[in-house]
Amino acid sequence: MEFFNKKEDVIDIQITQYGKYLLSIGEFKPTHYAFFDDDILYDVGYANISEPQNNSASRIKIDTPRPKTQYIFSGIESQFNTLRGVFKKHKPAFSNPSVDWLNFGIVQQAPEKNYSLSLPLGDSSLSTEFVPAWDITYYNGFLTGSAEFITGSNIGTVRIPQLDSDIKYKTYVTYLDPEDDEVVVRDYIPERLSTLGLTGGRLGRLDWFDDGSVIQIEPDYLFLDILEENVDFFKENFDIEVIMIDVTTDIYGRTIEKETPLYFSEGDKYTPEEHVQYYFDIFVDNEIDPELYCASKNRTERKNILSDQGSPFRCIGKDEGKKIVNPYDVSITSKDSEELC
Repeated sequence: MEFFNKKEDVIDIQITQYGKYLLSIGEFKPTHYAFFDDDILYDVGYANISEPQNNSASRIKIDTPRPKTQYIFSGIESQFNTLRGVFKKHKPAFSNPSVDWLNFGIVQQAPEKNYSLSLPLGDSSLSTEFVPAWDITYYNGFLTGSAEFITGSNIGTVRIPQLDSDIKYKTYVTYLDPEDDEVVVRDYIPERLSTLGLTGGRLGRLDWFDDGSVIQIEPDYLFLDILEENVDFFKENFDIEVIMIDVTTDIYGRTIEKETPLYFSEGDKYTPEEHVQYYFDIFVDNEIDPELYCASKNRTERKNILSDQGSPFRCIGKDEGKKIVNPYDVSITSKDSEELC
């Protein structure tokens, strides 16, 4: 470990072993950067000491030694032994060593990927003293489980809340009315969902058979209102990532979770199985059909009027019969006995 000489050193940049490999084959193309404060102790109470508040800035900036960049978190010999064991068992045939090494998927070690610099600095609003927090409302669907931390065999324990929700489709068998093939004897699709394009057709059916039986599927979907508190509200506030997790076993028989990122982009850059749309649809803001909102079980008025939504949802029939009168559009005649205030 080496410390900065604050009189001479300003910044120290290092490339990880995996980055060096990418650089060697011309694939090192960084596009983002982030700042971290993992080596800063803001509240000395966690070290069982105390200090005046005015001393915190000088302690952090001047008095505390800062180590230079650590970029190796696993043993080189351990990596070599792991690779040698994999080669002996699988004997992969490499036609293009540079590319095949990259596709082999074991060049970047888990400690470097998941344990180092896991949480970059974020932003909070200057108008509040509280840290950012999530406010999530379920308009349709249910919260089935939650956890305050994210943990795993390949990542450290970090304070990232996890919310679990299940989407369930119920299948029913009913029959067409003998006198009207547009009506079923018993309709299992709730009225609030009957007009949606999620029900598999006009009757929510996938197919009907010679005996008049019909398969109906009751649709289900998640409708969430997500707001981040104690931050500045901008036009673009969220990034959505979709990751498919498959539970499998490695070459040693250990259970592991294989994470495969999915993409929203169109075109032929990715295979169909790599697109989010191959599995389900995700709509945000103005893309959301108002009928989905109106069919939701727990719909309420939107909390934030500065939402990306161009116009609020309007549900036909909800306020039907209520006439809003403009108080400034009233004709006053000489017969009126009272003056409008």
